[in-house]
Amino acid sequence: MAYASKSPNLADLVPVFIAFASNPQSQWEDPPSYDSYTLSEGYQPCQSTLYNYVSNCAYSFEHSPESSEPARYKESTYDLRRRQLQMYHSRRNSDADATARQLLKRWPCETPPWCSLKPGLYDVPDLTSKVQSHFSSCYHNLKLKDHLARVQDKLNNAYSQASAIPILQYSFQPSQTVPHRTFWSLTVDQLFARPAPSLQVHGGERSKSIPSSICRRPSDQCGMLWKGGLPDSSKDDRTTCCGDTHGTLRSVQSQLH
Repeated sequence: MAYASKSPNLADLVPVFIAFASNPQSQWEDPPSYDSYTLSEGYQPCQSTLYNYVSNCAYSFEHSPESSEPARYKESTYDLRRRQLQMYHSRRNSDADATARQLLKRWPCETPPWCSLKPGLYDVPDLTSKVQSHFSSCYHNLKLKDHLARVQDKLNNAYSQASAIPILQYSFQPSQTVPHRTFWSLTVDQLFARPAPSLQVHGGERSKSIPSSICRRPSDQCGMLWKGGLPDSSKDDRTTCCGDTHGTLRSVQSQLH
């Protein structure tokens, strides 16, 4: 992550490094031991590049044996010089093409074969240095390419052998059973059959409690009479019909005061 933070333009390489680190087989695949690579040279020597090396290392026309070619019978100076130049270029092009083909036959190798050119016609040491540099760069790049191909194969195998993540599928089925419905209904008799809550009344320093005992007895007038249990201070039971609710409430209030 520190590598990516210092070089944001190389942040895309972080997943590649993680893939290498998480693959145990990567530890057995060492990269080539070369210090640097010139990728612009390619993965194999180029015939046109070798051809140009040989052609450019040839000595100039003035120092070539073609420049000393004698004139023919009645040949003008102009025709002589043109013929000499044609001989020079023909020999140089032929040697360059043959040498390039000879060098490519030995590929792949880091050290090219010795050039069979005449030292008096070509700068052989300079040509050898250029060809050696080109062969070395191409050979290093080829080894790097082979290394990357092996690493890619390991990553592909690791990806293909990885267990697939199961896809969870959910399905919903409606319930086949209909819940039983319970109808709750209370009659007045069931409601008043329950014990009444205790009522606490606070007034100043006095606090009296109304007992929650309620009894009932039949009545011919309204079908039900309710009798509230009053404190012991009451001298008689106060009964009321269900239609005289306000009278009963006034009786309770008079007992509290």
